[in-house]
Amino acid sequence: MKYFCTVVLTLILAAPTFAAERLFSEQQTKDIEANGLWLLGKAEQPSAELQEYLHEHEDSEFPILKCGTPMLMDLKMVANLDRQSRTAALVANPRPDSLDLTYDSPGGQFKIHYTKTGTNACYQPTVDSDGDGVPNYIETMAIIADSVHNQIVNVMGYPPPPEDSFYVEGGDERYDIYVRNLPSTIYGQTVPDSISLAQGPDAQRATSFMELDNDYSHVSAYRNRPLDAVRVTVAHEYFHSVQFSIDYFETDFVLVGGTTYFAARYWMEMSAVWMEEALYDELNDYYFYLPVFYNAPQTSFQRFNTAFDLHPYASCVFPIYLDQRFGPEIIRDIWLRCGEMGPGPDFLAASYFAIDSVSGGSMSYASAFQEFALWNYFTGERAAVAPAGIGYEEADAYPQIPEDKIGRHFSYPVSVTSDANPYIPQHNAAAYMRFENVANTLTRFWTCNSGPFSGGCTDSTEVFDTTGWDPFSEFNRIDTGFSVRLRYGRSQYVPWSWGLSVVTQLDSDPDNYTAEQFLLPHGDSLNFVTVETLNQAAYRSILYILSWGTPIDSFYTAGLDTNRLSYAVRETSAIDSARVYIPSVVLTPYPNPAVVAEMSSPEVWFRFNVATDSVAAPIFDYPLMVVDVFSIAGEYIATVERVVTDPIADQNNRGEFRVSWDMKNSSGKNVASGAYIAFARLYSDSRRSDLLAEDRVKVAIIR
Repeated sequence: MKYFCTVVLTLILAAPTFAAERLFSEQQTKDIEANGLWLLGKAEQPSAELQEYLHEHEDSEFPILKCGTPMLMDLKMVANLDRQSRTAALVANPRPDSLDLTYDSPGGQFKIHYTKTGTNACYQPTVDSDGDGVPNYIETMAIIADSVHNQIVNVMGYPPPPEDSFYVEGGDERYDIYVRNLPSTIYGQTVPDSISLAQGPDAQRATSFMELDNDYSHVSAYRNRPLDAVRVTVAHEYFHSVQFSIDYFETDFVLVGGTTYFAARYWMEMSAVWMEEALYDELNDYYFYLPVFYNAPQTSFQRFNTAFDLHPYASCVFPIYLDQRFGPEIIRDIWLRCGEMGPGPDFLAASYFAIDSVSGGSMSYASAFQEFALWNYFTGERAAVAPAGIGYEEADAYPQIPEDKIGRHFSYPVSVTSDANPYIPQHNAAAYMRFENVANTLTRFWTCNSGPFSGGCTDSTEVFDTTGWDPFSEFNRIDTGFSVRLRYGRSQYVPWSWGLSVVTQLDSDPDNYTAEQFLLPHGDSLNFVTVETLNQAAYRSILYILSWGTPIDSFYTAGLDTNRLSYAVRETSAIDSARVYIPSVVLTPYPNPAVVAEMSSPEVWFRFNVATDSVAAPIFDYPLMVVDVFSIAGEYIATVERVVTDPIADQNNRGEFRVSWDMKNSSGKNVASGAYIAFARLYSDSRRSDLLAEDRVKVAIIR
């Protein structure tokens, strides 16, 4: 893939008559032209595809377009591929010509072009606190821009953007910012000017200018605080201009659908969003996009299949992981290595070397990506139970991988083949499989260490033949505990390890999670490994995270990934017959009587059962238990209630649920010794749709 991209980029630079259709399809070229000219204000409408996307998401709560830079880089590419085209003439000078005023930033780094009138008028054009004729909005924007430059260049050590004063449109040495009414929900865009300033070290550089919105009224989240939008946008777009000074051609040409190529600049966007967070940690604009990543954990962060795909913005969590795990300098190291490696998609290879270097060889790209996949499980509500050292600094504010994106299993044996597995991970993505109710599994058979029944078994006198169902046809081992048999890989041999994290949840302490991490062996095109868990009765659930991360960009092909993932659990479930098809019922509270002096904690527990099915699984997803407590005289004392959010996980070893009363009244004071009446009701859900069971019982309290 690197060879292909290098050839393409060479053609873009050197061949004035190289037709765009030889790289893009005819329709792609038309769409690129329409979208780019629309962004530059030279066309009233974008492509039909983008118009449809905007219409479908017009009521979205978060911005549905963020950065126009990728589309404008595509436009520049099309213009360079056919320099005789109408498009090439239209973008020969892409700078706005309707802004009549300028202001130089106090630090001398930026020249801001703006106007006070018309549709491009800046925010609050008449608000001018110091009376110098420059609106506060423009002056504050200049201060923000100076601060961003200082942080990125002087503090973080990145090279500044190349100067553009060598040609007329560039003006002076200051970096130009144009403030105008940008279309749709675009925050801003970095517009490439002159590509490839010279031969040698400058061959990968490009000059540029930045465009910011005049008031951000079209971005609902910032309608009343446009300067916060300016902050995140300047951080994002100015970092693009810095990227242009290192390697303008950090681009992966991904084959989409097996027919056309798409210029996927995912590392540019991932790291630009990371820079927003690095400079303005409190604004968290990237929170808007994170659901796009977490709702598709099996999707590669290399996905950037349309110019308005939000996945690369949401994939900023990977550079955030790298920063928080190894320090922010690793992002600069990766970018500088990309520049040293020459034109082409070098981000993954650069990351490989950077991780090896910063860790002193103790971690590889594969092991880092494996840990990244583990961090991505412990977000949202799961962040509170993450094992020590695992997770993002702001993990509790992130969305979490939805339950329906996890392969969940409650009964055994399990056999999932690759042709029936919806959770197969793409390259640089992960699959999540969680086995629940594992404390109820028992080994019902053995296989012998030298083949079925040959030579006898070493740890059992009774052998049950399981050859009829084993999906992987291997019987050269003894099966004595809960084990998962994995078959993973690709249709062709790939000498790169997959990562595996095994996360166990204690049954006696459900908030106690432990994670173990492994790099799996690789050999043939499809590999086998068996993961055994000893003393499985101690665990409420076991989670397996399979990740396939490598630094080879060409392993990702949009829509044509050939990864395989099958898995099986050999054990068969030993269901307690007493827990099958039980009815919903309210059980006797305990302790009763409650002798406070003899209790380790001052609580009375009200127990209940929820109706179960043939495998002892509760048939209601979120049952509600409500208990009202009254005195013998009928005086109201207190109410306790509980919604069971995960009936499978919350069952104790007897299949019961419970809610506690701390023996206090509604004012929080301890109740006196005596007898009380408890009225308990069990409902099917929090809306109290169906009353499943109820009971009245006396509770005695002795203090």
